[in-house]
Amino acid sequence: MKLFEQEPGKQAHLNGAIPFDKENFQDLKLEERKIAYIDGGNAEISGGANYSVQLLRTYATIWGKERLHAVRKENPLVVQSQNKEGMQWVSTSGSTFDFNEKGLMQGQHTPTPASVADHLRRIAELKLALEVVQHAPDIIVLDGNLETSTPTEANVMDTLKRACQQHNILLIGLAKTTSLVTDTGMGLPDALMQLTQKKSWVYHPITSGMLSMVKLHERGSAYRMDGPPEAAHALAAHAKDAAFPGYPYPLIEADQLARITQNETLRYKLLLENTKQANDAHDVLNIITGW
Repeated sequence: MKLFEQEPGKQAHLNGAIPFDKENFQDLKLEERKIAYIDGGNAEISGGANYSVQLLRTYATIWGKERLHAVRKENPLVVQSQNKEGMQWVSTSGSTFDFNEKGLMQGQHTPTPASVADHLRRIAELKLALEVVQHAPDIIVLDGNLETSTPTEANVMDTLKRACQQHNILLIGLAKTTSLVTDTGMGLPDALMQLTQKKSWVYHPITSGMLSMVKLHERGSAYRMDGPPEAAHALAAHAKDAAFPGYPYPLIEADQLARITQNETLRYKLLLENTKQANDAHDVLNIITGW
């Protein structure tokens, strides 16, 4: 059975894929470790064809047997196009991207300012993870995988990986969904679930890299995990919540407390509609910052 990565409009063979082997399943043994979980959220407050004003929030929660520490950061963000030595996307976060940045393209289409903002949220998550290193967790878990799509993101990810290596921290990406499928057309999680009767497990290796699949609870689903497979034992200790068995509860906490709710977005939009001072994106930013 071969492994592929499915992308819109094509199905490409996954380089370095290793044939499935039941011997690659390892039982999980619950292990208590100090783990930091990080997620982010963003929502557009005002936007147009060439700009987007967003509210961006990131959240980190550190757990052992219980929550030990939490950090939440919130900032307004402006992304807009600018013709300065060629068209670019510029932002108040300080990041700049080519107008047709390959990693941000949607098929053959130029990135929208809102999609650039989504990418900046991911970079903000990585930067918060860097700050969390000072709290000396054993493991840092990011929502999603550890792949990068632009040089800017790759630079921040590389810095984070070096910091984790220097402080003996395991860096993990846990993704609820995956584009990996087998040559039979079956999704990788379902294919692996059919290969074993084990109640909870980590399956590794899948490729020549640090890619695993994990089932953290007997009543849970299988998820993609990037990073050292031994971290799965500690994640399983936080995946026993009855409301969502098999998924670490602190990552649910991070998702909920980083999310920008519809009510929040609507409140800002209504306040803007009642304000006559906004002539451009930066006027909107100044108004939001003053609230």
